[in-house]
Amino acid sequence: DGTLPVYSENDPLIVQQVGGYSRIDQIITSGKSPIPPAAIFGSEPAHDWCYYYQKASLARQAGDWEEIGKLYNKVISLGLEPKDAAEVIPLFEGLVNLGRYDDAKDLYFNEIRGRVKMRYPLCTFMKNNPNYPALPGYNHEKVYELLCES
Repeated sequence: DGTLPVYSENDPLIVQQVGGYSRIDQIITSGKSPIPPAAIFGSEPAHDWCYYYQKASLARQAGDWEEIGKLYNKVISLGLEPKDAAEVIPLFEGLVNLGRYDDAKDLYFNEIRGRVKMRYPLCTFMKNNPNYPALPGYNHEKVYELLCES
């Protein structure tokens, strides 16, 4: 999302420099994705953390907090863990927007808290853009409070 500075602490500077040009508003979030032919691409890989992260990120674009809550429940039940702390942000936002503050706090303390290089640009952005994002049911104040003032 070129409008939201959430980058991995391991991303090289060039990723952050070009990241702002990403236009997720041009991604069509409705409709059904075609299934690529298995004869060419092989069978679908196992659904690991990356699969659920991508689903949560897509649900975030649509403001589908209920779906994010279900995805969070699924990754917890499967014992999946993120490869990078930046990947938990859509889940964190979804939990806050659902009012699941205890789950959001657990996620914060387990994955986000010590990640200053990730949190600082995000919190600075949120402080300077109190109306971001323009998604239904987005509780900017509570997300900012739990993410940036904890």
